[in-house]
Amino acid sequence: MDVRRTPCLMAVVMAAILSLSLTGCGSRGAGKAGPAESPKLATIPSTTTTTKTTVVTALDGTWEVSYSREDFLAAGADPSEDNPANYGHFTWTFNRGDFEGTASVASGSASGTYVVVGDTLIVTETGGCCAGEVWTVHWSVYRDTLTLTGGPTGWHVKPWRRVGP
Repeated sequence: MDVRRTPCLMAVVMAAILSLSLTGCGSRGAGKAGPAESPKLATIPSTTTTTKTTVVTALDGTWEVSYSREDFLAAGADPSEDNPANYGHFTWTFNRGDFEGTASVASGSASGTYVVVGDTLIVTETGGCCAGEVWTVHWSVYRDTLTLTGGPTGWHVKPWRRVGP
């Protein structure tokens, strides 16, 4: 069986490969796969890099969160992450495999694609300050509250609140 032709199975394989490359604490941030880690995305067949969720999931909608510098540091941020672009008010919109994010501060916006495999979310940023980065996190939604585990510190300082469909 050629797993590249089976999107669901390919997403599971991607999640497994990416979970092997999670880093510990540090300036690159927990849960971030990138050039300093191994295996690199280049080891994944090129047909998988464009795989994204194409159906509506419980994650789809617009989410927001606000937190202070003190909240951010208390969440375990690495000292190298301590800059005003990493705290304030943030909004994410997820829509069938595409996402857009905005910030109230100089960090501006981000965009990209995502894959949902059970409680695992794989985010590939294609635009903004972190273009080219791939993040693997665990997620859950309960009563319009999104909770993330892993990934950049700012993603899990506080739960996100659904503010739109």
